[in-house]
Amino acid sequence: MRWLWATRLLGLKLKVVVRTVEPQAVIQQSSGKEVRISTDLSQEHALVPQLPPRRKETLFRCSVCGQSFTLQGNLRMHMRIHSGERPYGCTVCGKSFGRRATLVRHVRSHTGEKPFTCMYCGHGFVEKGNLTKHLRIHTGEKPYCCDECGRRFSDNSNYKRHIRTHAGQKPQQS
Repeated sequence: MRWLWATRLLGLKLKVVVRTVEPQAVIQQSSGKEVRISTDLSQEHALVPQLPPRRKETLFRCSVCGQSFTLQGNLRMHMRIHSGERPYGCTVCGKSFGRRATLVRHVRSHTGEKPFTCMYCGHGFVEKGNLTKHLRIHTGEKPYCCDECGRRFSDNSNYKRHIRTHAGQKPQQS
């Protein structure tokens, strides 16, 4: 169906209900709002559903640095930076952390646990993001593209280093 193309392209989760014989579909978004979209993609001015706003309304602001948050829990976690509070402690070495997830990742350094495994070569990783980067070796995916010359990169840090060459800056030596 033609509406699937728009759904995949825009990354929206939409429920499509065709109500007329005309080349139009009524899309009911999860919010309940209905939007009409043309199913005839040859039309020059096809109707496209509005994308949901990217930023939510900021409700909670840090009294120390002014950073804003949409959830009160995120502000509480942020305040630990200013207070130095580290409620999550490692039972092996005593090191403490402000976030539980950071403690879990740290404990894996003691246990050697690598829960994220490459389906191609079996290499294990402590963090999911490192597995995602590793998979690009096998798939050849290069999601970072230079706007100036079109060169593509599999890693964000290599892309950023490349961008500096266009600005006349020498890449930093590691």
